[in-house]
Amino acid sequence: MKKIDKKVAYHLQVYNILKHQIISGALASGDKISENKIAQEIGVSRSPVREALRMLKQDELLLSTDSGLIVNPLDSSTLREIYQCRIALESFAAGLAAQNITEKQLSILEESVLRSRSYHKSGQYDKVLEANSSFHSTINNLCGNHSLIKMIDKYSSLVDLTKSQIFTKYKRGEEPYLTEHEEIIEALRNRDCVLVEALMRKHINGDYSIHVSLLNQAASSGDSGN
Repeated sequence: MKKIDKKVAYHLQVYNILKHQIISGALASGDKISENKIAQEIGVSRSPVREALRMLKQDELLLSTDSGLIVNPLDSSTLREIYQCRIALESFAAGLAAQNITEKQLSILEESVLRSRSYHKSGQYDKVLEANSSFHSTINNLCGNHSLIKMIDKYSSLVDLTKSQIFTKYKRGEEPYLTEHEEIIEALRNRDCVLVEALMRKHINGDYSIHVSLLNQAASSGDSGN
């Protein structure tokens, strides 16, 4: 694990280190978390580790069980709820974004699609994940509703975890989601709020179906996803 910089608050560094480990899959879904082990590996006392773990529990990246803390296993019920939240909130945010988007921001979205295609071809799935997250966060942040943005941000860590499974664990292909991204961009360009919202809803629902399919394939082949 990355070592601590004494100039920065220890608990924030531990939080960021562990969050990266979870999102990247280095700490896999269902893995048990040892406070003592983390403190020893990073080289800090247990106090900042305990605070970092509390923050990760707030993000729901970690869950308390009878046997201790574990990385959120993303069971079928949790996965369904995450995508339902995305459909409800991000689709509405996308419709609002159509009222506010500029040509510069449209170009940023188009560039993210181009980068995603390039990263897929070169097998850089960690970069695919970054580009995908950038596409969606750009649209969400354009909605102009700060309360809505806060609601979306509240579950953003869990969303990143689901996307990490799709892209870095299961190496999802570039279609049809990138074509759907292009369709969303075109509807945004035309400022068609109703169509943008409908396309985003369809897109996220499609992501959910793909995610469930990938998990089922992994289960049938003996790979639990951990």
